[in-house]
Amino acid sequence: MRYILLLFLATLMVSCGDSFKRTSFLNEYENFVESLAKNGASYDEKKWQEAEEKFRQYSEMEYPKFKEGFTPEERTKYNSLTGRYYGLLAKHKASSISRELEGLLEQTKGVLNELQK
Repeated sequence: MRYILLLFLATLMVSCGDSFKRTSFLNEYENFVESLAKNGASYDEKKWQEAEEKFRQYSEMEYPKFKEGFTPEERTKYNSLTGRYYGLLAKHKASSISRELEGLLEQTKGVLNELQK
C-alpha cells in the first residue's frame, strides 16, 4: 500500500510539474509578445533582430517541448500569441519598407532635379 501511495504521489508531482512548466512557458511567451506590442514601435533594427531571435527560441526550441501536452485552451493561447507576434513583425517590416521607399523617392527627386539643369 505504501508503494502505491508513493507511486501515486510521484506521478502527481510529475504531472503537476509539466503543467507548471507549460504555464510558465505560456506566461513568458505572453510577456514577450506584450512587451513587443508595447515597445516594438521604438525598436531599432538591432532590437528587432534580437526579438526575432527570441521568437525563434520560443517557437523552435521551447514550443516543441510542450505542444503535445497542451490543452486545447493552451494551444489556442499559443496560436493567438504567435499570430499577434507575426502581425507586429509585419507592421515593423511595412514601416521599414515605407522608410526605404521615402528615401528612394527623395533620391529620385534629386536625380530629376539634376537632369532638369
